[in-house]
Amino acid sequence: MYKSKLIQVFSKLSSKDQLLIKSYLRDVSFNTHNKVIELYDFIYEHKESIHNIDKKTVYHYLFKNENFNDLALRHLMSYLLKQIEQFGMIRFNEKNSFEEFNDELRFYANIDYEKGIEESISRYQKELQKNNVLNTEEIYTKYLIDTFLYNHSIKQKRTDITQLTELNKSLDEFFILSKLKVACNILNQQNIFNLTIDSGFFKDLMEYVGKLYLSNKMISLYYHIYNLISTNDDKIYELCVQNLEECLTIRKKNDLKDALVLLINFCIKKINQGHAQYEVEVFNHYKIGIDNNILIERNLLSPFTYSNALNIAIKLNNLDWAEEMLEKYKEYLDTEYPYDYYSLNKAKVLLAYKKFNEALDFVNKTEINDLLTQLQLRIVQLKIFIELDEYRLAESYIANFKQLLKRKGIINYHKTNFNKIASYMLKLIKIAPYSKAGKMKLIKAIQMEPVLSEKSWLLEKLN
Repeated sequence: MYKSKLIQVFSKLSSKDQLLIKSYLRDVSFNTHNKVIELYDFIYEHKESIHNIDKKTVYHYLFKNENFNDLALRHLMSYLLKQIEQFGMIRFNEKNSFEEFNDELRFYANIDYEKGIEESISRYQKELQKNNVLNTEEIYTKYLIDTFLYNHSIKQKRTDITQLTELNKSLDEFFILSKLKVACNILNQQNIFNLTIDSGFFKDLMEYVGKLYLSNKMISLYYHIYNLISTNDDKIYELCVQNLEECLTIRKKNDLKDALVLLINFCIKKINQGHAQYEVEVFNHYKIGIDNNILIERNLLSPFTYSNALNIAIKLNNLDWAEEMLEKYKEYLDTEYPYDYYSLNKAKVLLAYKKFNEALDFVNKTEINDLLTQLQLRIVQLKIFIELDEYRLAESYIANFKQLLKRKGIINYHKTNFNKIASYMLKLIKIAPYSKAGKMKLIKAIQMEPVLSEKSWLLEKLN
């Protein structure tokens, strides 16, 4: 059963959703097939071992003494999967603030009820005045409503030029914001991977956008981010941060996630260029993103965001916040192995507190398949060995670490960084303890490195 799409989808559902589906399937408005209920109940009751149960066992549970019929079971499983998908569409289809008005207007137009249309328009216009920041979906729905209003005014033979102007504006805003988001990500990818990607004709519109559309706060945010990535200008960064703060009142935060990640990437680039003051900026962005649910989707946090936010908090010695976040989100990590990511980051926090043996205990409990995270785990392990003066062990692990770096699938930026960390760790443990000149030479070399994520720790050990 483990290869079945039905079982794989079921396994991805939260415990709450698995329970809600039991009720959903028993509602005759959605399902009248009793065998589907029985099949789902069997899967639910055996969810801990369902991957190891074969199809024949399931079939004979449902159909008792009948001969096994693979096709009949596959049809039943397919029907149940469709029901779960339908449940998902109802459960997760969160409408934006204007979709209700759009649906209402079309309903009243279909039955030709003018008073209902007028009341919906009045409520829509009041709602529009309350929303000072709109996301892409809301701007698109606004365009659909403006299209309806324009067509309706023609039908009523009372065409007003302002209707056409509003329709044109909402269409422009939807296009500009959508294109800006893509253009920003194209520029970012070009910078990371040193590629040339055709971004289309949008750059020719930037002057026009800057003159007429910056009153839209979301467009203004992405407009300044586009210019920031293009120019690397610190003053534009300040405008981006100001725009981001103004957009935090938005109801649905999905449009802010890309913006926040782009600002974090910019800050990391500045840190790598030697501008250490941007470390505080990165920490603030992660804090804003987590506190405002911008970086959280479906109540889940990416294990990589979890690790990165904790890394910068530890680096800045914000250990109280790091501990609070470490424990608060350990049950909400978007991975099959949340405890492994928790253990890795728990080890980092304990290392910061100089509790080396406890940190090593958590390192030994961690098994992570992701190669980049494995490398981070090895660095924590090496730091502990060096802190405990286990230099021979550290030297042996550095050799293994360098072998691991030869694997495919590691981005050159990370490979360069990790190779330098390994090399400087080896130099650190081999340097003569009383060689002042040797230490000063090594300190200077480390300080001059443009990309070295463990620079602070290495300098602390040498000093």
